[in-house]
Amino acid sequence: QFAGEVEVGVEIYDLAGRLVRRLTDARLGAGEYSAEWDGRAADGSTVAPGNYICRVRVDAQARTFTTARVLGVAY
Repeated sequence: QFAGEVEVGVEIYDLAGRLVRRLTDARLGAGEYSAEWDGRAADGSTVAPGNYICRVRVDAQARTFTTARVLGVAY
């Protein structure tokens, strides 16, 4: 849907709004992409079981598109 490359960010947050881990922060061209989260925080430690928020942000053509989904972690 976008001409050229756009800035894409995929981040995981806890329910208090603290950044747990940044999965993607890059300029990407047209195409289909995926990001996987292994349930670890930025420091490599395993996160506590519970709910987390995955936020996907696309900065394109003077407009930002954002969506978020709840992810459940259980061990």
